[in-house]
Amino acid sequence: MAQAIEQFRPDIVHVHNFFLIYSPSIFKAACDYKVPSVVTLHNYRMVSPCSQLLRNGKICELCVGRNPWRILLFRCYKNSFWASLLRYRIYYLSRKFHNWERYIDAFIALTDFGKSKLVQSGMEARKISIVPNCAIDALKEAPLSPPGKYALFIGRLSQEKGLEGLLEAWQEIDYPLIVIGEGELRTRMESIAPDNVKFAGPQNGEAIVEFLKGSSFVVMPSICYEGLPLVAVEAMAIGRAIAASGHGALASVIEDNVTGLHFKPGDIKDMRKIIGRLISEKQSTQKMGENARKRYLSLYTPEKHYEALMKTYKKAICGKATQS
Repeated sequence: MAQAIEQFRPDIVHVHNFFLIYSPSIFKAACDYKVPSVVTLHNYRMVSPCSQLLRNGKICELCVGRNPWRILLFRCYKNSFWASLLRYRIYYLSRKFHNWERYIDAFIALTDFGKSKLVQSGMEARKISIVPNCAIDALKEAPLSPPGKYALFIGRLSQEKGLEGLLEAWQEIDYPLIVIGEGELRTRMESIAPDNVKFAGPQNGEAIVEFLKGSSFVVMPSICYEGLPLVAVEAMAIGRAIAASGHGALASVIEDNVTGLHFKPGDIKDMRKIIGRLISEKQSTQKMGENARKRYLSLYTPEKHYEALMKTYKKAICGKATQS
């Protein structure tokens, strides 16, 4: 890292996911060269060794703001003591023992909720800026199309995304559902899905835009808190209402009864009721999609992202100059 900084002489170093790839020593190198560093936190790994804050398929915040030794007691990571021990060592030794955060000039959280959890864990609020994810405007000047004829799930086919619960709810929903994505649970999910569910596998960006345009609404049944899924931003850009678990970042990004509807996380009965509303109340679903499009234009365009990012960079650079 020191060699790269010496050769390139950057104005700022912006780091995303570095755990298990680089060590926190990269920030010490930047600090030694008086180059300000910014870190975007896409998940909750700074809050807990288990970045999804899940234990046995449910939200767990026992370690937030505390010594996370409970990860060893409950074997929270991959249900393995040794894997959990590795996570514990990486988290506790690097963050608590070595206190490498002092070398970082600014952190970026994706949502207000994400920032609140970081502060709860002990991080300084003044060092955390909110810069949401963005998506290219696939519609540009084109008018919104009316809601289509199927619901859409887009995401990794893994436990935290809540697809198993969604498919259980869909057993009594007479409406097409298309599932886009790949993951370790695909074979199992296909075996339990009703006949009106189609698995489309992984798709590229252009294909996903077309699927979104043809959909009536998007479903996000995540049992984890989420960061800020690009799917949510892309759906809003196309003008689609979102039915989502009413907790974590999704609850703050998707406004209930305005840009979508919330259901109780993991509650099959409530999920079925909320999805039924989006299917039957077509005018309301269309209106929420229109509101979602407006929300995208006000918060999640590349231009808005760039503006917030430059503000954070300037803050970090001025802070480093003041320290010097």
